[in-house]
Amino acid sequence: MQRYTPGGLPIVRFCIEHHSVQVEAGSEREVACRVNAVAIGDIATRVPAAGSDEQVAVRGFLSRTGLKDERLVLHVEALKIVTPPDDNVEPTHSE
Repeated sequence: MQRYTPGGLPIVRFCIEHHSVQVEAGSEREVACRVNAVAIGDIATRVPAAGSDEQVAVRGFLSRTGLKDERLVLHVEALKIVTPPDDNVEPTHSE
């Protein structure tokens, strides 16, 4: 749900789910987490609708939620909707 700051900038708070396989100490490990995020200004208008299954790549910084609240929130500075790879298409390699 989009709201506005007292200065009139659009602001959207949302959650990003992350799923991947990472290598740690030489072994594969499945990683899954949810990260609270906020987008302010022009970027807020590009955040997919709530409940969307869109895959996105984001760039930003972590900060505390507030002065007295030490929970972390990701401030999104760049967002790109990513098209998942088609599992039926063979990857191409260039040499």
